[in-house]
Amino acid sequence: MKQLKSSNNISMTDEKLSRLYAFATEEIHKLTTELYEELHDDKGAPDKDWNNTLEEVRKYKRLVILELEGIKHALKEFHEQDI
Repeated sequence: MKQLKSSNNISMTDEKLSRLYAFATEEIHKLTTELYEELHDDKGAPDKDWNNTLEEVRKYKRLVILELEGIKHALKEFHEQDI
């Protein structure tokens, strides 16, 4: 297993990187489920309100982008560590 150490003595291993990926993708999955629920009423009918739908999609997009940026940051950190 690949293991690198940074200058602050915190190791970033393949396992840790994988756990970070898993966390971020699980969050995206959760956010996607929440978006689906927000776009439907309690009886399963789709929300037809333009402004509400746009706002829910914007919130989802912002939060998903944060998770994706977390993935990119983790990989960047992994590659920037000193061997």
